[in-house]
Amino acid sequence: MIVTKKNGNTISIINDDNNTTMLVVDVIKDKTKTTFAVSGSLKTHVASSFTDIMMDTLKNVEQLILDFTNVSYVASAGLRSLLTAQQYVDDTDDGTNIIITNINDEVRDVFESTGFINILNVQD
Repeated sequence: MIVTKKNGNTISIINDDNNTTMLVVDVIKDKTKTTFAVSGSLKTHVASSFTDIMMDTLKNVEQLILDFTNVSYVASAGLRSLLTAQQYVDDTDDGTNIIITNINDEVRDVFESTGFINILNVQD
């Protein structure tokens, strides 16, 4: 079972069956923006929990920055998670935005081959 644990400004998505941390999100808050420094792989098992974390945050900020410096891979479920958040932002039309920064070459290849590079706000 996948569980989400919060410890201070760190959210960990953990496989509770073997106590393995699958994704870590360090949350850095400012007055109008929140940065998620994400570490790990955005795979099928964690995508739903990651979506929930993003959606909860998007309700309370003007800008969500996803720092993918330490994201090694994004699976199709991870893409769906990002798309869900982007669609929410587009539908609410309240000035909120999502910026994805510091993607590696492998993640860039996934974004480019799927066309997500044109849907998501990716900044180098």
